Amino acid sequence: MVMLLGSGDSLLRVIEEAFPAADIHVRGNEISATGEAADVALIQRLFDEMMLVLRTGAPMTEDAVERSIAMLRAAGTGEGEPQGETPAEVLTQNILSSRGRTIRPKTLNQKRYV
Repeated sequence: MVMLLGSGDSLLRVIEEAFPAADIHVRGNEISATGEAADVALIQRLFDEMMLVLRTGAPMTEDAVERSIAMLRAAGTGEGEPQGETPAEVLTQNILSSRGRTIRPKTLNQKRYV
């Protein structure tokens, strides 16, 4: 749960700032969200995407959470994800691995560029 919410709940704070109209509560291993149906659905999808990213071993940072929120919001308005690419697919694709370092795209456009 620490990996999902960040140390000191830093990732949770980023999500709460992005969705000020929604209330997010964490109790043990359970996360609940209340608010507008669209926001709650987006928060649910965001946590699902974060879990997929963490399962691959890729780190989840505050910047990655903000970019994931932007990608999901763009997908909701029809502007993004023309090929059905999710934040988990974009953030976990390895572009280059060398000497123990891995370079990954941070945005959908970076993934398309490469």
